[in-house]
Amino acid sequence: NDWKKSWLSVCEAVVYYADRYEKSAENFWPFRLEGIPTVEISMAMPLDIVNPDTGEPIIYVGRADQIVTDNSSGLLYLEDDKTVSELGQSFPRKHINDGQFLGYTYMTRKEYDIDVRGVLIRAACFYANRIDGDQVLHTYSDRQLSDWYNSLQRTVKRMVLDYKALKDKGIDSFAQAHNEACTQYGGCIFVDSCVYGIRPSAPDFMRKRWDPVKRIEIILDD
Repeated sequence: NDWKKSWLSVCEAVVYYADRYEKSAENFWPFRLEGIPTVEISMAMPLDIVNPDTGEPIIYVGRADQIVTDNSSGLLYLEDDKTVSELGQSFPRKHINDGQFLGYTYMTRKEYDIDVRGVLIRAACFYANRIDGDQVLHTYSDRQLSDWYNSLQRTVKRMVLDYKALKDKGIDSFAQAHNEACTQYGGCIFVDSCVYGIRPSAPDFMRKRWDPVKRIEIILDD
């Protein structure tokens, strides 16, 4: 009964997308690297911060939909397709300083020596009874990219310190996330332990290791 989540709405969104961005497809062509279109690109960038358990570099990873060439300028941009629940007047500026796309731009330049300048975002919006969309092109400055990388370094160093504190002093020393992380993507299953002060016991946890390069999840033995 929910049209927004029905197969009909998805089919309509595909048709809308093809029609809405037909002109855009003429202006932005997939960039070819050694003759191969750069579509669904997996990226990985080792940091100069090491994993405290293995001593190996921590790896920052990402996956971009494609790299395109702006035929009007000859410049390269990452392209990202998004489905959103609303657009509004603020949407054109929503990703103007977005960490995801700043990171992808930085990685593409540094690790793959491809001089992308920013991101082209094509959005399809599912309203209650119709599909709408918008397209935005963002160019990122060298200063923005440098600021993003410095911020990433600070964040990862803080993560390592929190992890070491967790191992040395237990779960009470670990910093909580008092924000939307508690409810996003289905919600954290341990949120009640933070709200009511009931700490989960070891059997409540399933230990897993995510390999970001191979994109596989491994369940670890206790």
